[in-house]
Amino acid sequence: MLQPKDIANDSWKRLYFWLSQNGLEGYDPYSIKEMPFYYWITKWPQLLPLKVIRFPIMRLIEFYPALWIRLFHLPPKVISKGLGLLASSYLSLYRKTGEKKYLKSADQCFDLLGESSVKGFSGHCWGVPFVWQFPSGTPCSVASIIIGHAYWARYQTFGQDSDLAVCQSICDFLVNDLNRDDVSPDEVCFSYTPLDRTHILNGSLFSSEFLIRIGKELKNRRWVELGEKGVNYVLRNQQEDGSFWYFGPEDEGLYPISSRTLKKVDGYHTGFILRMLKEANKLLSIHQLEGAIERGLYFYLNNFIDEKRGIPFTHLNIHRHRIDIHGCAEALLILNAFADYDSKIDELLPKVLIWVIKNMQDPSGYFYYEKTPIITKKIAYLRWGQAWMARALTDIIESR
Repeated sequence: MLQPKDIANDSWKRLYFWLSQNGLEGYDPYSIKEMPFYYWITKWPQLLPLKVIRFPIMRLIEFYPALWIRLFHLPPKVISKGLGLLASSYLSLYRKTGEKKYLKSADQCFDLLGESSVKGFSGHCWGVPFVWQFPSGTPCSVASIIIGHAYWARYQTFGQDSDLAVCQSICDFLVNDLNRDDVSPDEVCFSYTPLDRTHILNGSLFSSEFLIRIGKELKNRRWVELGEKGVNYVLRNQQEDGSFWYFGPEDEGLYPISSRTLKKVDGYHTGFILRMLKEANKLLSIHQLEGAIERGLYFYLNNFIDEKRGIPFTHLNIHRHRIDIHGCAEALLILNAFADYDSKIDELLPKVLIWVIKNMQDPSGYFYYEKTPIITKKIAYLRWGQAWMARALTDIIESR
């Protein structure tokens, strides 16, 4: 049987060729939402006749995003979060192979990241160049920390104090600019951006893990303690079946969030939480974390891994037919990260990897956005698909 490293390496070579040809600009699922036409339709009054007209138009936009991008001449953009993932990926391959081309590719990403940091905050931070729940350019925790992981990886590789200084600066942003809810004496939750006060579990945990990591390196006890309290908050909100809702219960009734959205459980955010808990446990060695990780991991495996039909977007039956490349990449990261927990997990990795490559990778090297029983959306989203798959493939290659 082929080893995961060999399968991933073959796929990576094709993806790397595509990335080299494409450059660092690309499209994103949010690109479509910047069309004036799209914005105009979403603002129609909620009247039944207008809903009947709007529904097929929205489905047409959803099913054929590349058509609308060409029709409205939407420009590709540099998306910092994607650059952070690619920089980490290239560094992984440089460490593994010593090939200078990967170091050069990583340096190109870092050069752009240095230019795109958002000004006016306590430290380095990054957002996304399109309107999402917040105005374009609003710095957010997850994007900033994913980029922070790239700087941390370069610091670990070369030991340059300038890279550690960027990580320290990101922590200044997390501590001083994000809104923080002191839920209890032992728990805190970090907001997603400086503009909101939501309790988003995966976002808060990203902040917590990074504060612990950099706090321990710099011997900053306050940051470590804040991170520990952030971990406690997420642990308290783990459900009995091992799952994690997207939002914390404090947000119920305070924002225009439906109960269904509040309790949403999807594959890639669940994966984020499990990987951050694993990293926090390496740093803290808290016995309570082991049980939480085990419960969450087996909920994930039972609900989000299907080596025959792909990686479902959510555990709910209504969306199990939807295979999203972001979820596929996260599944590979999870299976690789936890392969030492259980031999069955290690055996699943090559099966899932083969399915993703066979069903989601184009002959030219890039990965498709989404697969449904009706249509495969073959558009190449740089951040959402290519960058995350690059991170998953190179993680497998480097660790084996």
